[in-house]
Amino acid sequence: MSSQTVDFQLLQRVYLLGIGGIGMSALARYFRRRGLQVAGYDLTPSQLTHELESEGMAIHYADSIELIPRDYRLPSASTLVIYTPAVPAGNAEVRYLIAQGHTLHKRAEILGLLSRNWTTVAVAGTHGKTTVSTMVAHVLSNTVGCDAILGGIAVNTGSNLVLKDRGKGLFVTEADEYDHSFLQLTPAVSVVTAVQADHLDIYGNLRGVEDAFIEFAMLNQHKKLIVNERTARLFSMLGLQLCTYGLGEQASYRAAKIHYEGLNSRFTVYRSDDAGLDVQIGLPGRFNVENTLACIAAVEAVGVPLEQQLPHLASFKGVRRRFEVRYNSRNLTYVDDYAHHPEEIAAVIQAVRVAFPGHRLVVVFQPHLYTRTRDLAVDFARALAGVDELLLLPIYPAREEPIEGVTSGLIAQLLPPSVPCLLLQQSELLPMLESIDFQVLVTMGAGSIGTMAEAIAELVRLKDC
Repeated sequence: MSSQTVDFQLLQRVYLLGIGGIGMSALARYFRRRGLQVAGYDLTPSQLTHELESEGMAIHYADSIELIPRDYRLPSASTLVIYTPAVPAGNAEVRYLIAQGHTLHKRAEILGLLSRNWTTVAVAGTHGKTTVSTMVAHVLSNTVGCDAILGGIAVNTGSNLVLKDRGKGLFVTEADEYDHSFLQLTPAVSVVTAVQADHLDIYGNLRGVEDAFIEFAMLNQHKKLIVNERTARLFSMLGLQLCTYGLGEQASYRAAKIHYEGLNSRFTVYRSDDAGLDVQIGLPGRFNVENTLACIAAVEAVGVPLEQQLPHLASFKGVRRRFEVRYNSRNLTYVDDYAHHPEEIAAVIQAVRVAFPGHRLVVVFQPHLYTRTRDLAVDFARALAGVDELLLLPIYPAREEPIEGVTSGLIAQLLPPSVPCLLLQQSELLPMLESIDFQVLVTMGAGSIGTMAEAIAELVRLKDC
């Protein structure tokens, strides 16, 4: 597994190990839409892999050399093999392809190579990056045009790929900090939404995370950075030209006169000393106001004024599993969210409390990764303390092996006594939801909880009848 230059003009076929991942699937779609043959392996079938198959990609779900299509087995300049670190090095297909002489390329490396000849808008942050990058792509694709490879499924299009360049060469991507992936990019426009302790299995501590984000910021071609005002201090001594956004008086892009109306938000955006412009979005919560400010700043940085952005900000419907409202009536509401970090969880709960004041809130949380649960258990408990009742599922391991003594119970025992908490197996969740009362139900987590959203939405609908 090494980094080599890829001649994309010679490619005829692409094989992806871990094709069902959100980032990998966007690359798969990109190459398929360019007319290449695309095939791949993933551990489990999902709605996303079924969609890829319907788009003409050959996917299998067993780690088997025999299932690799013959045209992909021998190395050549016409065949590209991409892998995600989520696929273990001991995978039989990985070992076979290396033994055959293939160079295996990380997803981040290919994304970096693809974006090199474009004017790239890269959005990074330990949370908020998926919504902001998808919003930027939505606004640009509906104004001056852009291509985008995203880290979430846009509700407006049902895809994580945008191919709407109109000759300006604009490219939007989510800049993922996991495994230093975002250091492969050389952005023309860089955005950092937040820097918090996360992926400590990679970085060790918060300082390691901060150092990586500093390195990302320094990759900007123009030594400029758009950054949330609460994070700006980290970058203040680097010689960068900072453009800040937030609710503070000193922010370059500032939101004021904020009004939350159910699941919508209205506010006025001020830039420097201008008179301000009113903005409306179909998303709730302070965090989405801040996400919108980041989008506005990034899109203005490539030459599209706020006045032209307004109708497209209003028409943006969000990202699948980012405060996705799966059911909403006068009596009951169900929201599904990808939140798996304490800061994200707190932001979602704050948005619910603003949108549905006084409603009984029940949260189902599935922790993601043993290391993250161990390292951030106190912060998880603090973030979840604002709910009326909590249902905790077992930790979703993803790429990790169990760690002795690390369970969801770590979070439960740190909760204040005022928060009722039940520890459940995933198979027990639906019966429990049938038996408890709530006005707003929120499911959160980056693991398998997302696969239950449709069944939960139907259960909520039946409860409402």
